[in-house]
Amino acid sequence: MFYCKVNELIELRQIDTPHGEELFKLLDANRDYLRIWHPWVDTLHSAADVARVINVWQQQYASHRGVAAGIWFKGQFCGMISHLNLDWPNRWVALSYWLDAAH
Repeated sequence: MFYCKVNELIELRQIDTPHGEELFKLLDANRDYLRIWHPWVDTLHSAADVARVINVWQQQYASHRGVAAGIWFKGQFCGMISHLNLDWPNRWVALSYWLDAAH
């Protein structure tokens, strides 16, 4: 499990299967934009499909091959960042800076 508090409003944490429904709603609402960068989004037709993808992400994180971080803003799940390079030692510092600047 990983967790990173960016500031008082934004936190990053592991996306678990129970978040599948929330993530599916976000992906579905932004499908047109997301397919430009992630064509696999069109293979997700339900929260169950998303839960399977989340399980893959958890396995990748466990084997140090990648990570998908959920973004919570004011305690509400609002998005995700994926495919961070776990070998990059300053990933959280840079990501925190980026999110803080965006905030």
